[in-house]
Amino acid sequence: MKNKPKNNQPKHIIVAEDELSLSSSLQFILTAAGYTVSMVPNGREALIKIQNSLLERTTIDLLITDIAMPTMTGVELIRALRNQSVQIPVLVITGYGDKELLVELMRLGCQDFLDKPFSQDDLERRVHMILTKTEEQDLEQKRKESLAMIGERSRSFIHDLNNILCGALGYADTALEKVDKSHPAHEKLVKLVKTANRAADICRSLMAIKPDEPFRMKIKTEIWTLVEKMAAVLTELAPQSISISTQSLKHPVWLIADSDRVQQALLNLGFNAFAAMKMGGALTISLTQEHAVRPGINEQAEQCVVLHVQDTGCGLPHGEMERIFEEGYTTRKNGFGLGLSLVKKIVQHEHNGWITVESEMGEGTLFKLFFPMEIDTSKK
Repeated sequence: MKNKPKNNQPKHIIVAEDELSLSSSLQFILTAAGYTVSMVPNGREALIKIQNSLLERTTIDLLITDIAMPTMTGVELIRALRNQSVQIPVLVITGYGDKELLVELMRLGCQDFLDKPFSQDDLERRVHMILTKTEEQDLEQKRKESLAMIGERSRSFIHDLNNILCGALGYADTALEKVDKSHPAHEKLVKLVKTANRAADICRSLMAIKPDEPFRMKIKTEIWTLVEKMAAVLTELAPQSISISTQSLKHPVWLIADSDRVQQALLNLGFNAFAAMKMGGALTISLTQEHAVRPGINEQAEQCVVLHVQDTGCGLPHGEMERIFEEGYTTRKNGFGLGLSLVKKIVQHEHNGWITVESEMGEGTLFKLFFPMEIDTSKK
């Protein structure tokens, strides 16, 4: 498999699937892709295998599970794992009629889902994305732990240095009191005290430093898969009077991005669209690649992935369009004014992109989210 994460150790995947033909197909595809695969026919056996791996201190990198299975269903299996605080990435296989479980599955921490029937490419792409992100998260966690250890040692060194400086200051102050101002050493002692005080101030400042906000991790992400996932989530959450559709290019579109944050942006825009279509309407999420110039900057056009989020709602008055991204500004009676300001933060500050808005009263609103590409759009 071309997209397999860069790791010499084969990844271990447990597959819980009771349908014999599908189970055989999954085992063949994943084994051919270079993964170590353990097949089980139900959730109970998957749970036992995972518990045994914990006792034996062996690694399981991914759980792929169907929903409807005898003895223990996929949902019961995931609940049991979460109740035991077992944090294994999960890819859920859903069939027709299972979509009502989607919101619950996401609450339980599932990384992704696959609708039946699915292709070999779909399976390989989803598995690759989950394992790559998990691998990056593990590396980032180790980095944070190393930095935390370095930080703790540094604080200890700074604390000891401050104690030494305080002792030196005490001796310098005592010497200064005993040396007459006319003595040649007096001026040098004064400078010594000032310098030591300055060093002590620096130590106190270093000790007061607090950790920055959480690190946002960006990895190569196939954007259309992400859009489809969020469209399915929004479909579950939308009123029946609102239809949701998607439009995309015919080839995969890859972007270096924080997938969780991009999904958050789409979710917030979707909720805003629902509020604008109280009498019903249509929400369309589409994906394009464009050469675009940043607003207000006369520079060469940049190659961008562009997410279009368009609704047929009430539209925005022209006087409000300039303020909609301000934190705390809202046109909704019980709104907090945080949704669109967060979208702006995600696109502009976290991904170096920008947003445009087109709206007409009674005609609807179109948000375009521009993400500059670190280009790699070849088929994988």
